[in-house]
Amino acid sequence: MRDDVQFSAGGIVLLRSRILLIEARRTRRWQLPKGHVERGESPRQAAMREILEETGAAVTVIEPAGEIEYRFRGSHGRWIFKHVDFFLCEFAGQTSDRCDPHEVMRAEWHGWDRALELLAFSSERDLVRRSLERVEHSQRSPMPSSFEPAPWRFAEAGRSAGAIASRGSSRGARSRLDSGTKPGGDIDGPEEIP
Repeated sequence: MRDDVQFSAGGIVLLRSRILLIEARRTRRWQLPKGHVERGESPRQAAMREILEETGAAVTVIEPAGEIEYRFRGSHGRWIFKHVDFFLCEFAGQTSDRCDPHEVMRAEWHGWDRALELLAFSSERDLVRRSLERVEHSQRSPMPSSFEPAPWRFAEAGRSAGAIASRGSSRGARSRLDSGTKPGGDIDGPEEIP
């Protein structure tokens, strides 16, 4: 029996010395924002769209950051082979202070070291490390000094100032059920198989 094949794209979103991570709703794991490439969409376009949908952050793609491939068992019991193209991105502004309520608990900015501690998957940690090396070797920082996170608005007391969002979206985020995948299908991330 052949594996089903899925193509996704995501981003390593930078703001100076910080990186944007999401906490997946279903698994409560920290990971990079990513999602399915839709029909007629390039991986670059999909990465920008998925980051916006999952975090409310608009980004500018700097360059390709690498790719990850892995297998996981889908809800129907079949193995799914997933190819994910990642892009190094810079934060270009906040369009919403809410995350996709179906997939994301919250999105937060973290320093490089903390992000590497939090990321659940070694493949994503390796990708972030390689991106950090490229940024450090660059003669110029890809992060414009004028960008600062928007002052996030939270109705609930005690929310972290570094958090982008943790509640449902009012912008009608699309459901993964529409595309025939299980809820949180992309958000699960790699099942690291030896």
